[in-house]
Amino acid sequence: MATFLTVLTRVGEERFSAGVAHDIENRTDFVVVLEKQLDQTRTERKAHEAAISVLAEKEEALKRLILIEIKASSATASNGATLPLALEFRAEHAPHDEPQSLSDIILDALEGTRGMTLGEIVHYARRRGYSFDDKMPGRVVHFGLVGLKQAGKVTRSDDGVWARTMT
Repeated sequence: MATFLTVLTRVGEERFSAGVAHDIENRTDFVVVLEKQLDQTRTERKAHEAAISVLAEKEEALKRLILIEIKASSATASNGATLPLALEFRAEHAPHDEPQSLSDIILDALEGTRGMTLGEIVHYARRRGYSFDDKMPGRVVHFGLVGLKQAGKVTRSDDGVWARTMT
């Protein structure tokens, strides 16, 4: 953008210093050219504004989709192979700068959901970068859930879905 303005200014200065700017006919032609460029620039700006409007609508649609996915989190496959889109996003974009305890990761996974199966929670913990070392992830998470249940922070339904308690 700055280059275009620099060139345009330089062309104007050259025309003026050459005495062309004093010639009414050439000066009028130059103004016509500038007005055409101004019209083209306005048209281009309107196209960009329309594109920005489309992107804003897309952004809002994605926000609504994330909310739908969070609400539908208990409807995922019980084998834990995948997480709802919003939970995948949360797991991928959670801050990894300081290690979190497994309990914190479990509570974060269950936040805002109707509940998750053991497999889904294991998958979430893996996506968050939790290291199970050589331990069996399902057993580790299960014992973490049992501890949280004893502390009154989570509950388990008859169908094996774990959820945060209402506090």
